[in-house]
Amino acid sequence: MTLSERDQKLGEKAIAEFLNYLGQKVEEKWSWDPAEVKWAQENGFRGPYEKAVPEGQATYDFKNMLADLKEYKGKLTGDGLFYWVFNDAGTVGRKKRERQQ
Repeated sequence: MTLSERDQKLGEKAIAEFLNYLGQKVEEKWSWDPAEVKWAQENGFRGPYEKAVPEGQATYDFKNMLADLKEYKGKLTGDGLFYWVFNDAGTVGRKKRERQQ
């Protein structure tokens, strides 16, 4: 039995979402480089994090990062970092992923 390309993509997306839900690193090639995004250090009530606002982000990396985050319901984990989208739907935060025991 072979899967159609559509069914294969749906399956891959479902697996990636499930792994992301579990807090594991999603092994896929991102279409963006977080090093190319302008990050500012911030302190929140849960400790320090970095924030990237859409203003002044003229790169495709920020736009692609935001698109990927929206595709995964506003949250992603990768390379030891947790990424999320703020309520304004344009600002992105990231912080070092702390594993719960």
